[in-house]
Amino acid sequence: MRIKAFSFDIRRLLRDQILRIFLFVPLIALVAIKLFLIFGEPRLSELTGFLMAPYHGYILTICLTLSPYLLGTVTAFLMIDERDESIYELMSVMPIGYKGYIASRLLIPFILCIPYTLLSCFVLNLVDLSVSKVIIIALLSGVQSIVVTLLMFSLADNKVQGLTYSKGLNIFVLAAVSDLVNLRWISNISAFIPFYWTTQLLIYPLNFRSLSLAMIVHLAWLYLALSLVRARR
Repeated sequence: MRIKAFSFDIRRLLRDQILRIFLFVPLIALVAIKLFLIFGEPRLSELTGFLMAPYHGYILTICLTLSPYLLGTVTAFLMIDERDESIYELMSVMPIGYKGYIASRLLIPFILCIPYTLLSCFVLNLVDLSVSKVIIIALLSGVQSIVVTLLMFSLADNKVQGLTYSKGLNIFVLAAVSDLVNLRWISNISAFIPFYWTTQLLIYPLNFRSLSLAMIVHLAWLYLALSLVRARR
């Protein structure tokens, strides 16, 4: 039953042109980056002498953070549409209940984030990653997509506001590459944003401290996002 509901939701997303574009942007970006690495990077190095190898981890991070950000945005738009159509109010009085409705919608970005993350890691193949690292990053990306979904759904009254908030959330994505600025205070502030930890887990050796901090930050944002949704209800 849940599989049928999930497939129905995906078909619903694909029928909307704007949501369809958002849904496939991570894949388009993945192909574009791969083509640049194959054809553009050697040419850039030949013409300018600039080596991109030290920044490969950050390039992969950008690709990885696109998935939860865009998939979360797509799902939030779907839920905003359903709120306008009073569908989610109808669900709240049915056996599935309000919590069941929210959980079923949040499965969309979480489940889709996992193959998107795996594709990004193995297709680009920019950083030597262990299986455990890839799994952890994929799961945390799924949590990030849920946070983005809930924040936009709770804050935006309609799709127009949703687009505005989605632009504002771009700063979260920038947190993933904040270390490039080489200013400690910026990195310290970015450490409170989930996307920052994608970079830390990706580039640096996996250890208990970084994993624990990453989980604490993700859970804190998840709790905040859930609280905002409950307050809006």
